Amino acid sequence: MASFLPGCAPLRSFSEVAASLPKEDLVALSGQRVHVERWGHEGPHLVLLHGFAASTFSFRKLGPLLGKSHRVIAIDLNGFGFTERPTEPSAYSLEGQVALVTAVLDQLKICRASLVGHSFGGQIALHWADQKPERVESLVLISPPTQLEKPPWPLRLGPVRVALYPLMRLALSRPSQFRKLISRAYHQKNLLTIEVSEAYRERLLVEGFGRAYRGFGASLSSAPGPSPRPDQPILVVAGRHDEVIPLEDLEALVEGLPKAHLHVLEKSGHSSPEEEPRALTRAIRDFLNGRR
Repeated sequence: MASFLPGCAPLRSFSEVAASLPKEDLVALSGQRVHVERWGHEGPHLVLLHGFAASTFSFRKLGPLLGKSHRVIAIDLNGFGFTERPTEPSAYSLEGQVALVTAVLDQLKICRASLVGHSFGGQIALHWADQKPERVESLVLISPPTQLEKPPWPLRLGPVRVALYPLMRLALSRPSQFRKLISRAYHQKNLLTIEVSEAYRERLLVEGFGRAYRGFGASLSSAPGPSPRPDQPILVVAGRHDEVIPLEDLEALVEGLPKAHLHVLEKSGHSSPEEEPRALTRAIRDFLNGRR
């Protein structure tokens, strides 16, 4: 797919992206550079995984707060943020994202950690814990989807997805339209300033966007069914006003997990790491310290 389309914002080259970042924020894997952000120098390891179409930018408020008691690392997943877009379509599947997390932690020599997954990142955290139970202390799932279902059948058809690509690029090229698209994730609408919206948008418009679009599209026809049920302690955090993942869905999720506990944030929608970072930090710390 062409990187330039009439009327669409150009994609930023990855070489330009890489040159703008501190060298320590890029983890070199085999054939790929992965963007990470880190906070804190002492305490147990805590890994933050962002949601779909988001990035480590989602944790710009939460990370520094958690870094006062933990060694925190946030990872830009395949297809998002300032991570180099892979060429293999399988990298964009759930299994591919799980493999990315494993590779980054191996490269950083982090053998064991607690995982904090926001939205889609919560599903990745669940599957990582299911596959690597010996490496997981505990899990925090913030507004996670209860399961990853197949999309409507038209979107599972390759020709339909190809036809929709220019429309997707066009939507991302219009700041006001993009801001409107993501506003549903916020209960506190005043927090979604044009600066915040633009920060999210620029982290999507990176070289390789077409590869990511194709990769995610290829994974649509094989979306997994019910979520795993790992045996580690789990804190599920819900926003009282979440319009994306309703509270009742998370209440049902907690009932089906053997060691799960639900905490509700009263002033949040789907974006509690930005809407209530201090209250969320307290909830995470209390959980990790054995207090509820």
